[in-house]
Parts: sequence; C-alpha cells; structure tokens
Amino acid sequence: ETLKKELETLLERRATLSESLEKAEKELETLITTPLNLPEPPDELFSMVSEAERLASLIEKAQTEGTATEPIKEEIKNLEAEIREVESKLASLDVVKKAKARIEDLKAEERELAEAFEDIQEQIYLLEEFTRKKVTLIEERVNETFSLTRFKLFEEQINGGLKETCEVTYNGVPYRNLNNGMRINIGLDVINTLSRYHGVSVPVWIDNAESVTSLINTNGQIIRLVVSEQDKALRITNESKEVKNYGTDGDKETGTGSSSSVLF
Repeated sequence: ETLKKELETLLERRATLSESLEKAEKELETLITTPLNLPEPPDELFSMVSEAERLASLIEKAQTEGTATEPIKEEIKNLEAEIREVESKLASLDVVKKAKARIEDLKAEERELAEAFEDIQEQIYLLEEFTRKKVTLIEERVNETFSLTRFKLFEEQINGGLKETCEVTYNGVPYRNLNNGMRINIGLDVINTLSRYHGVSVPVWIDNAESVTSLINTNGQIIRLVVSEQDKALRITNESKEVKNYGTDGDKETGTGSSSSVLF
C-alpha cells in the first residue's frame, strides 16, 4: 500500500516536472531565437538552463524508479491473489465447521427422539396389556350370564392392536356357521338371560320349529310354528310341562312353562 502511494506521488511529480520542463524549453528557445542587445546573457537564462537540467535529471530518476517498482508490483499482486485464496479456504473451513456442528446437534436431537420413542413404545405396550386384560374381564363377565352363548367383543389385529366387534359363538363356532336348530337355541339362551335380567317373561315365537329336535328350557310361553304334512288345515295344540333350566352358576332351576304348537 505504501509503495502504491509512493508510486502515485512520483507519477504526479513526474507529470509536474514534465510540464515545467516543457515550459522551460519553450522559454529557452524563445530566448535563443530572440536577438539580444546585451553583451552577455542574463543571469536568468543560466538559472533557467540549470533548472531544466535539474528537471531532466529528476524525470530520468523517476522513470528509473518506476521501472524498478514493477517486480514489487508483481509480487504485491501475487500476494494479494494468495491472500484471496487463503480467505476463500478459510470461508470454506468455516462452512465445514458449521456443518459439523449442525450434524452434532442433529445427532443429539436424534438420540433424544430415540429415547422419547422408547418411552412412548413402553407406554403403548403397557396400555395395550391393560386393554387386553380389561377386554378379557369384560368378555368373561358378559359370557357368565349365558348358558350356551359366548360373545367375542374384541378382535386382535395383525399389528397387535384391538378392534371392537360383537360376534356370537357356540363352542368357538361363529353364529353364521351354526345350523338352524342351534341358532334357535342360541336365540332362546339370549332371551332367557335378558328375561332374568329385566325380571320379565314374554312369549317366544319359533318359526320352522320342525327343524329343531331339542329346544333348551325356558320359563316363558313358546309358540312353535311347525310345517306338518299330515295336517291339511291349521291346527293348534297346547301342552304344559315342567321345564328345567340351568342357571349361570350351574344350579338347576325348575319351573312350569307352556308350549303351543301351530301346525299347518
């Protein structure tokens, strides 16, 4: 920077000296071509010639110094290029440092999230186990009130979750796969349980009763609709019999019920 300033000063001085020299040469030429009446040249002329010589010497020196500074200028230029390259590398290094710091932050965050995920997984597992236990108790409590019928209230999914459902079964066989006779008995079992719970007794109509060889006992009136080939006209028969029901605790309950058959 100092060399640059010195060089600029020298160049400005050179321009000033060149201008002064040109002016002095013109004045000298004028003096030479102009006839003089004086017997001897004036002292001013000698002074101007001396100044011209001095200026010429300074110009030559400035030119020499200007040429000598070229290697320095080139070295300065190279140094500036190296400085720019180093600054660029430092900037890249700073970017790398920031990226590494960000990676470490993300790794720490990942570890925290992994720990939180494990905690949540443990809570989900405990919740599912509690739900399964609760579901089992509910199903057992419900099924205790029926003699034949069993209800499947929840279904376990492939992913381990539970899905609410309400499927009637008998000995593990779904209701839809049972024969007609067993379906009717399952229906009577449900009616018996609801009648006991509500403390009421209602008549029960059974259609296609001829397909059932054995009905479970009920305390209410049963009206059986039977197709009879020998009966050409509608015929109604009544009968009373002692019925024996089995309660939810396995104790035998005895009562009197009535059964009506409609033959057609």
